[in-house]
Amino acid sequence: MNELKYKTSLANKLGFIIIAFSVLSLYLIYINTVLHNAFGYICAAQSIAEAIVAACFAFWAVPISYFNPAVSSTHAGYWIGHILIYFYFLAVWLHFCKSMNRCFAIIFPIKYRVNFTIDIAKRLILGVLILAFLSAGTSFLYPCNPYFNTTEHIWGSRDEQCWERIGKYADRSVSAITAGGSLVFDVITWLYLLSINKKFKQHSATNSVNEKRFFFQTCLGTILHMIALSCSTIFVCMTDDLSIAIYRL
Repeated sequence: MNELKYKTSLANKLGFIIIAFSVLSLYLIYINTVLHNAFGYICAAQSIAEAIVAACFAFWAVPISYFNPAVSSTHAGYWIGHILIYFYFLAVWLHFCKSMNRCFAIIFPIKYRVNFTIDIAKRLILGVLILAFLSAGTSFLYPCNPYFNTTEHIWGSRDEQCWERIGKYADRSVSAITAGGSLVFDVITWLYLLSINKKFKQHSATNSVNEKRFFFQTCLGTILHMIALSCSTIFVCMTDDLSIAIYRL
């Protein structure tokens, strides 16, 4: 019982902290005219996705663990699981887009400002919405319906064998593409910044301080994502899956 209280309390606090920071991020994007562009739209979309994932913990996983564990495996529980899985994949794909965006913005600043308009960003986000749906596709199979297991304190599937046969391979593939792709874009951008460091000092207008600051923030997010995926057993209880490990309490 004490272990349950500790885990649910931790998840509840973490959920509300993430929601608070996501709302703060949206507010800063709204009041900062520098972010009223394609990059700002991508950041806003990611903040919304992360807030929804956190809300699945704060307003579903924690309350049912305390008051009604049986409801976790009902149709409502499966729908919440679908929402969490979908918006999780949406968040990681949007982070990939952020890394790609910063790479092109810094290496090709003039072409970026001309071609990467808000309209293009909206189309990109629409494409990511579809891509996230395809990434979460295995969870829509009846045996793979996700739900919060109040006994194990982990997001699992209706039939664990389904996850072993199909789900975890698709999940690992998406994780490898998004985290690895983000890392590649960040490394390319970093090497470019190092190679023209003197030029930056002489021509600050070519690549603004804001562009570099946004890049370093995105790069930090990529590093944290890579750490969470590669060292999940350090931060959470033992589990075989790379991404579901992030959800475990």
